[in-house]
Amino acid sequence: MRLTLLVLGLVVACGSGTEPPARASTRDSAGVTIVENARPLAADSVAFLVDSAPAVEIGDAADPHEEFGRISGVVRLSEGVIVVADGGSQELRFFDSTGVWTRTAGGKGGGPGEFDMIGAVFPLGPDSLAVYDINHRRISVFGADGSLGREMTLSQAPGGFPSVLGVLSADLLVRTEQFSQSLQSGSRRDTVPVVRYPRWTAPAVPLGRFPGTEMYVSVQRNSAGLIASTMNTMLPFGRNLTLAAAGTRLYVGTADRYEISAYDSAGTLIRLMRWTHSSVPVTDAEVAAMKRQRLEGFAPGEERFRDRVKDILEGMTFPSTKPAYDGFVVGDDGRLWVRQYDQPAENPPSRYDVFDPDGQWLGHVTFPPRFALHHAGPGYALGVWTDPDDVGHVRLYGFHPGQ
Repeated sequence: MRLTLLVLGLVVACGSGTEPPARASTRDSAGVTIVENARPLAADSVAFLVDSAPAVEIGDAADPHEEFGRISGVVRLSEGVIVVADGGSQELRFFDSTGVWTRTAGGKGGGPGEFDMIGAVFPLGPDSLAVYDINHRRISVFGADGSLGREMTLSQAPGGFPSVLGVLSADLLVRTEQFSQSLQSGSRRDTVPVVRYPRWTAPAVPLGRFPGTEMYVSVQRNSAGLIASTMNTMLPFGRNLTLAAAGTRLYVGTADRYEISAYDSAGTLIRLMRWTHSSVPVTDAEVAAMKRQRLEGFAPGEERFRDRVKDILEGMTFPSTKPAYDGFVVGDDGRLWVRQYDQPAENPPSRYDVFDPDGQWLGHVTFPPRFALHHAGPGYALGVWTDPDDVGHVRLYGFHPGQ
């Protein structure tokens, strides 16, 4: 990847009197467009107002087609067709624009169009979608009518745990999680390689490496000082890598600063999008709450494992500030929906910062608590709402510009 270390100074807007600073400024540096957002374009910071009730909700327990073991993904195709990937039954369930079930595809198995563990689900244009099976390392393409098209197996995928990101300029984009062996306990952040399969064919072509998920590694040694066991766990309040392919751009966010990068299909950095925000400190009360959350949900008989996790948490050094954001989604219209980090708060509203295709910060959007956005487009937001019993429901919300 042709990456250049850029030492970039921040643009400081200097005004006189009470004149407010410019909302955004754009400049070029060594061929890279830098968009600096001092504040949202919306006067009241509200980009869009979400309708009070969802236009479509799928999750009626009275209909067995709406009972989901685990929702692995959800996309919206042409004519409003909604496809839900159920990670419990390993099925794709198709619903019309009103939320009525029409057909089911896939199912548990290893044959054509069947799945063992559904991973990524993403649209391929308006009339088809692709599904990645983690265990089979296979991508299957389905039409809006549920018919199976082509399939591809990542037979030459790099080592580690590959996951499909989507399509970048007609090339299949794949990331691979790799955790190197550690000889001592502590926090670490390995880099993640990203490769592309030109026109979905092997061999894979390296695109670049990016900082991955912040982990905490616990190493236990025996009486002789040799490593007896290691345990990797996600670092509480740690930074995660978010990658999203859209058209001819790959969006990259490391969450260690309020910045998202855009690369072209050759791996060249073409844009840096930044927005002004103060880092949020991690409080002692939030550390205690995070520890409680990590120790919940252990089944009877797992006491020993729970005690090991508790010991790890007690010996861990936590980050002093929270991640800049908690992932993002690129909409069909090119807008970027960046989720605000809200852990470990209990059931806070789901808030996103929205940016237009040019990187201008439009403002905030607020959804009901326990809602996670999966797919967005002009005037609609599709995602999963989890009820108090931890059952997933698919919801489609409409929205309109704020005042």
